[in-house]
Amino acid sequence: MDKLKLNIVELIDEGHTLESSTELQALIGESEELKKFYADLLRSENQLEDFMNQAGVAEVQADLKDLIDQELGLKETKQTFNTQRY
Repeated sequence: MDKLKLNIVELIDEGHTLESSTELQALIGESEELKKFYADLLRSENQLEDFMNQAGVAEVQADLKDLIDQELGLKETKQTFNTQRY
């Protein structure tokens, strides 16, 4: 069963879907366990994609807030000076 699940993951990674791949359909067949595995895998991928999008949005928002604070003088910018003479 684990080998079948691994084959399903590989096919999905290659872009196959249950609707478009006869190979994927043949692997899953009538097995309720493999149908559930396929559905859970798709759900996990969607959740991971949503999470990554949220993380990206949060990072952009933080950068934007820093820029606005800096422009309004609310955040002190650090300046470094080289005190060594050449």
